[in-house]
Amino acid sequence: MAIWVIYFIIGSIGGFSTGLLGIGGGVIMIPMLTQFGQISIRSAVTVSLLFVIVSSFSGLQIHLKMRNIDISTGIWLCTSSIVGALLGVMIAPIFSDYHLKVLFSGIVLIAAVMLIINIPESCIDAPDYKLKKIIAVIIGFIKGIFTGMLGIGAGFILVPSMICLMKVPVRKAIGTSLLVTLISGIFAVIGKIALHEVLSVEMYWILFGAIPCSFLGGWLTGKIEPKLLKMFLFVLLVSIFFVNTFNNI
Repeated sequence: MAIWVIYFIIGSIGGFSTGLLGIGGGVIMIPMLTQFGQISIRSAVTVSLLFVIVSSFSGLQIHLKMRNIDISTGIWLCTSSIVGALLGVMIAPIFSDYHLKVLFSGIVLIAAVMLIINIPESCIDAPDYKLKKIIAVIIGFIKGIFTGMLGIGAGFILVPSMICLMKVPVRKAIGTSLLVTLISGIFAVIGKIALHEVLSVEMYWILFGAIPCSFLGGWLTGKIEPKLLKMFLFVLLVSIFFVNTFNNI
């Protein structure tokens, strides 16, 4: 199969998951690019960052129309995620490919556990405004570091964190996650450009698949029950963890 076809399929799958679940798509992109695209994780990170920007922007349009954005929370998350993203880009070269893959698997597993623990809607009491800002700054900073290091939107951590720790409704958490992912992804790409990391022409086929499918995923979000969305995200994360771990043994 032609390599551009493989990239197109990978982009379509990642774009759909971005719009549907607000997870940025990178968490799916990285394993598929290294496994089926036959490229190193460092190259996959650069590809994924560009994908994250385009697909998050596309999916965000639907959520803006449905008013699925928590503006005040998003501002604090975006501000700290920018700082984290630039820091992540700078420290990524310190780690080997193997350690980056191990880190990726660990993050996916933690996110899955956070999500399943939150299935009963009473994880903790809703925080007051001041505490909510502090939580947002911490979560945004950590999310930004993972975006810069691993090329992932890290919405798969951001969405469960907003639902569980900040009591943001599921659909608003998904829409806000896309906004934060877009902003931090842009700054991470700026950092990559500063390091002179570029993509091959064929890899841009990922975007042709991602854009229409992210719109489709965003549209379907409003048609699916929130509990079903959370359960689907949990199953997806666990599957990615086992596949990625198995490939590293």
